[in-house]
Amino acid sequence: METVVLSGEIRVADVELFLLANGIVVLATSRTVARRILHEMRERLPPDGGLWSEEDDEDLWGLEHQFVDGILDRGWTHFLVYGPTFSLPIGYARGYVRRAIEAWRANGTPLEFHHQTT
Repeated sequence: METVVLSGEIRVADVELFLLANGIVVLATSRTVARRILHEMRERLPPDGGLWSEEDDEDLWGLEHQFVDGILDRGWTHFLVYGPTFSLPIGYARGYVRRAIEAWRANGTPLEFHHQTT
């Protein structure tokens, strides 16, 4: 599973490309920018396709904006998950995000970082 971390001037076309390829993109940016990107993605991506949560057996559909906190000193870290290309429970995405952010920081916080998770 590849998790991509984007920061700086995040291009919506890049977010779309990585969501369609991997189903998950980490947005190392502010909540305001993450929400703007979410709204743009909802206009660009088909809404069908399901995500599901193993914890509460709940179906989540289409594109989800999630966040995790407490990763190093970053506070909240935003990420998008797209159901048609992410086939695991949403809880797995949080673990992928945590590992990707830790590796991103260890590699000097580049504007685009690809992390492979086994």
